[in-house]
Amino acid sequence: MEQECEENVENDLKKIVVNYLEHHNLEEAFDDLLNKILVLRPRDPFRDISRLLLDKSKESKTVLAIEAKEIVGLNGTPSIELELSTINGSFRSHISDVHNNNNYEKDFGRSIIATHVQYFNDGLTNEIIGKCILEQDRIDDYLCNKPDVLAPLVTASSLLCCQAGARANCMCTFEHIALLAGNSNIKLPLPCFEVYTTHIIK
Repeated sequence: MEQECEENVENDLKKIVVNYLEHHNLEEAFDDLLNKILVLRPRDPFRDISRLLLDKSKESKTVLAIEAKEIVGLNGTPSIELELSTINGSFRSHISDVHNNNNYEKDFGRSIIATHVQYFNDGLTNEIIGKCILEQDRIDDYLCNKPDVLAPLVTASSLLCCQAGARANCMCTFEHIALLAGNSNIKLPLPCFEVYTTHIIK
């Protein structure tokens, strides 16, 4: 009786393992991975194995979290910090230009910023989380169709997704932008002069 129970448990475990392997297609994935490593024969195969495995992960290309926070800037005025998280790390953007030139926002800027932060966190975060960071066009289209969101927040969200996409592709941000634009001939302009700004203290 005990032996029969042990065999049933063992069979159940085998079924669980087989179903897991088939669900994630692990056998084929590891065979393909091993073939690529044998063809490339890198100096450090473990580093390349980890990179290739990460490329197969769906979560490595999705937004895990995004949150807007109210902070105090260097000049003492309230501003917004936006943080986006992926499996490859966190990306932050500081938004300082959130005020208009009317007296109401100058006097009550803190409450205005808190309102925008709450609106972003309540209305947009759940919609952005889970989106593929490599689909920049879809993210930008979604953000641009939200007229009630501050323009700097839209720009910062788009830029953070772009930076995260570059990290996922293991390339610099300007290379990722060129890839999105379909530009294979990348030329960075060289500066021919520098501009210095000074402040006169009276």
